[in-house]
Amino acid sequence: MITLWITIFFVTFILLAKLIYNKLFNPIFLYVGVWSFTIYLYSLKLIDYSDISNFTWGIVISVFLAFLSGVIVNRLLWNNSIKTLEYDEIWWLSKETNIKKIILYSSLVGFFVSIQHWYVLVKEFGSISMVLLNASQIYDMRVEGEHLGKIPYLNLFSYVGVFFSGIHSALRNKFSYLVIFPLIAVILTDAASLARAGVFFAFVLFSITFITNRYFFKSITKRDVYTKNTNIFITTFLIIFIAIGSVSLIRLIRNPLGDFKSTSIELKKLSNSGIISSSIYLYFSSPIAVLNEYLDKRKEVAVFGENTFYPIYNNLNRIGAKVNLKPYPKGYFIPMWVNSATYIRELDVDFGPSGIFIFPFILGFLSTYFWKKFFDTGNIVYIVFYSFTTTLIVFSIFYIGTRLTFWLFGFLFTLIVTYFLKKGKKTSQNT
Repeated sequence: MITLWITIFFVTFILLAKLIYNKLFNPIFLYVGVWSFTIYLYSLKLIDYSDISNFTWGIVISVFLAFLSGVIVNRLLWNNSIKTLEYDEIWWLSKETNIKKIILYSSLVGFFVSIQHWYVLVKEFGSISMVLLNASQIYDMRVEGEHLGKIPYLNLFSYVGVFFSGIHSALRNKFSYLVIFPLIAVILTDAASLARAGVFFAFVLFSITFITNRYFFKSITKRDVYTKNTNIFITTFLIIFIAIGSVSLIRLIRNPLGDFKSTSIELKKLSNSGIISSSIYLYFSSPIAVLNEYLDKRKEVAVFGENTFYPIYNNLNRIGAKVNLKPYPKGYFIPMWVNSATYIRELDVDFGPSGIFIFPFILGFLSTYFWKKFFDTGNIVYIVFYSFTTTLIVFSIFYIGTRLTFWLFGFLFTLIVTYFLKKGKKTSQNT
C-alpha cells in the first residue's frame, strides 16, 4: 500500500513541478525524488523497522506542503515576460580556460591536504595497513572532535573544483579528467577521516550544477554542444559508481563485519550477491524510522539553532566563546543505533514546531527564486546560490545540511572564487 501511495505522490507532484518550472529537473523534483526514494526503501522492510505512526506521516506531509507553499508563493511573484538570452551575453561562458585552472588548482589544494593528512596518520600508526586496522579508533577520535593531522578548512577548496567541474562539463557536454580530480581529492580526504557525507555531498553538488547548466545552455544557444550522449552516460555511471563505492568502502572500513541485527534474509542475499550492501540500505532507508522514534519521545534539548548554525557556533568557540555543542546528533535504536533522522528532527530541536514549517517554506522560496534568477539573467552568482541551496533539499532526508562545515565553507569559498573570476572579467574589459 505504501508503494502505491508513493507512486501516486511522486507522479502527481512531478507533473505539478513540470507545470511550475517548465523543466523536469527542479527543486520540487529533487524534494519529491529523494523523499520518495527513502520512504520506498523503508517500506521494503529489509531491516526489521518499527511501523511509522500516523502522526509522523502527518508531519512529513505537512513539512512538504510548507516547502511547496514557498515554491508557489515565489512562483506567484514571477514576471512572466520572457527575455531571450544570447550565448555571447553570458561573459563567464568565454572563461573556459580560467574555469579549468580553478578546477585544477582547487583540486591540487585538496590533494595536498589529503596527502598531508594520510602522512600524519601513517606516521602515527606505522603504515597504511595499520591505519586501516585502527579505523574504528580514528573514527572515534573524529567523533570526539580530534582530527589527527588534518589542516582545517583548506581541503574544502576541493568543493570549489567540484562546482566548477559541473559547469565545465555542461559547457563542453562531456566529462574530462578534470572532473575526476576534485572528486578524488574529496574521497581521499574523507577516507582519512572515515567520513562519508563529504563524498555524497560532492556527487550531489556536481550533479545539480551539471544538469541545471545543461538546461541553461540549451536555452541560450543553438550551437551543437549537445552531442556525445554516450560519453555522458558512461561517465555519469562511472561517477555514480565511484561515489557509491567510496561510501561503501569507508563504511566497510569502519565496520568490517558489515552486518546488522534484524536484517532480513532478502537483504543478506542481496548483500552477499554484491547488489546492495546492508550499510547502504541502512544509510538511505533508516532516517524516516529514526524520525519516528524521535517524534515519539521529543526529549532532546539544544542551544537555539545549534544544528542549523553549528559551523558558526563551532568557530565562535575557537575564538573564545563557550557554546555547549554536541558534535553529532543523538542516536536512536531502530533496531540498531542510527542518528540520522531527517532535517525535521533538527529543525524541531533547534526552533520548536514553528521551525519545521518556516525553514522548509524558506527553502522552497529561495531555491525557486535562485532558479528563476539564473535562467532569467545567466548570472553565475545565482547558480552558486542555487546549487548549494538545493543540496540542502537532497540532504533533508538525513539532516539539516547547514550543520555541515563543508557546506558552509564550500559555499563561501565558491562565492569568493566566483567574485575573483568576475573581477578578472572587468579587469580584462578595462585594459
